[in-house]
Amino acid sequence: MTPFVERIIFDRLTDGLQPFLDDPKLFERFLINGGLTAVEAANARTYFEGDALADPVIEPRPPHPIMGYARPGGPFPAWAITLGTEDTGDPYLGDEASSLDDEGNMFVDEEGNLVDCKIRRWNHRYDVFTYTDHGDVCLYYYQLAKHILVSGLTIFQAADLDNFGFSGAELAPDPRYLPPNIYVRRFSITLQADQDYSLSAADATGRRVSAVVSDDEALSGALTPVQVEAIEAIRAGITTYFEGDED
Repeated sequence: MTPFVERIIFDRLTDGLQPFLDDPKLFERFLINGGLTAVEAANARTYFEGDALADPVIEPRPPHPIMGYARPGGPFPAWAITLGTEDTGDPYLGDEASSLDDEGNMFVDEEGNLVDCKIRRWNHRYDVFTYTDHGDVCLYYYQLAKHILVSGLTIFQAADLDNFGFSGAELAPDPRYLPPNIYVRRFSITLQADQDYSLSAADATGRRVSAVVSDDEALSGALTPVQVEAIEAIRAGITTYFEGDED
């Protein structure tokens, strides 16, 4: 089953932000590399990490990765992860998927029955909204989110996601949806993924189970003779016909 992409984005933002939280000098350096003056970067760092010695005390205000749109009373500033759109892409020639896992074992359900594996191509777009109460800070946090996500592309690729595209936009103030003092930018990721599923009733979640059959010695004890013959035939790349099959 394809991993939840929203969760991959959430984990990437969380993990990528952590070094900046551990050492706010990295955030200051990131801003200077982006073209800010030393004074501007120092002020932004104070907003980011706070200042316990200031009078009054300045509380830290880093971005908080969250699922779904930001809500009143929720974490703020926020990186809000949302589903933009998704739809089925260009289909393969048929929807049949391999019945073997990477180790050559058959996919079976919890009762040892062979699973009818299917596959479908999907297009996805995920949006990460940066919410802040300051226009400049919205720029800084948006660029930081973009940097973290794009630099972590290999993490997405390791999850069998591909055909990536990136885009961004500034959202115009709209009193119907946001208070006038809230600034929002959107960073979008488009990608494609294969969604596999099965028609096995015992595996209604769509996950793939392959632990029942692990080697040739287990075949006789886990499956019927007919199933064993079918497995060996698939491994050999041939089709078998059983008694009672019609021509």
